[in-house]
Amino acid sequence: MELLIFLGILYGLQCLAWLPRGADLFVQPLRRWVVSSGPGWRLLHPLPSGRAFLAARFPLVEHEGRLHGRGAASWSSGRGWGARRDPVELAALGGAAAHGSVIRVDGQPLGGGSSTVQAEALAASLRDLAGEGPEGGREGVERIFGKDLSLARFTDAQARVDAATRWLGWISDLYWVGLFGLLPVSVAWLGDERGLWLALPALAVLHLSTLVSFASAHRRLLPGRKGALIESLVAAAFYPPLLLRAHHRLRTDGLARFHPAVVAAAVLPREERRAFLRAELVRASVRSAEASRWEAGLGLDELELRALRRLLGELGEPEEDLLTPPDHTDPFARAYCPACWCEYRGAGGRCADCRVGLVPYGSPARVADSPAQDRRRP
Repeated sequence: MELLIFLGILYGLQCLAWLPRGADLFVQPLRRWVVSSGPGWRLLHPLPSGRAFLAARFPLVEHEGRLHGRGAASWSSGRGWGARRDPVELAALGGAAAHGSVIRVDGQPLGGGSSTVQAEALAASLRDLAGEGPEGGREGVERIFGKDLSLARFTDAQARVDAATRWLGWISDLYWVGLFGLLPVSVAWLGDERGLWLALPALAVLHLSTLVSFASAHRRLLPGRKGALIESLVAAAFYPPLLLRAHHRLRTDGLARFHPAVVAAAVLPREERRAFLRAELVRASVRSAEASRWEAGLGLDELELRALRRLLGELGEPEEDLLTPPDHTDPFARAYCPACWCEYRGAGGRCADCRVGLVPYGSPARVADSPAQDRRRP
């Protein structure tokens, strides 16, 4: 029984994921979706085939006319909690390389991906941007946003991943039930030794079947990564908790490159989807309006805003409808945050959470630049 408890603890650790800065996790534990933002540790769905999506934003941000990394995926760096403060030259991106799920430039963490595959793809894109120069780099970023913020591309990728991992998901769930359901019942009913020997043949068949299904799904989704497949198979063969999470890892590798706004548009109910997209749209608008230009600037915020508006066009969601002021629920509130709709009793300032200028009731949505006022918690 102690072995089962220890195995359960090891499996629980495999259900934890570190979200890098700019990443979101979408999990559906029961019927309602739960959305968590990075950086920080987050809990994935406990079932092997449970619905969970990891989505990450572009690893570069533009601040005061210079390029900066969004923040490292690892929790340790020389400048605080995974953050890079030094600006990054466009030419230096030619040395971008993925180390696990962390993207590094000149040995320093620049940003993180939600998976190793995504980090490698982003590092390759950054190297391409460096070779194209400022003007070509801007076009390259626009192409990246066009792919990452396309609902049609996400739908196609999700269908491909679901088709490749369907058998793996079913068999992984059976293995999970056998390991954490059949085995404890057998041991409790027949005793440690007899119960273990009775359950072992069924568990061995499930273990082998899950390995074969994982190998087949990996070859279909990642055909050019034979070395990674062999390494994963060897590790999973001797470590059942890792094998049980193989379904989630493959889904993450296939879908993690997409922007959180696309995942929200695809999986969240309509009202929650509208709230998420409104917050993304408002924050991108504010960053684009406040961005300082420089000769080699890429206009990241502007390009992201344009891609978000194209996504709204795909969804048939008019921007004006999303920015409609909320209902005035607090009679003492004089302003609201256009991103999260929190009400404030002060007429000006910025939202304490979103850092977006407040909008007075009765006026069109705009950015307010006056000092922050006291906030009323809804």
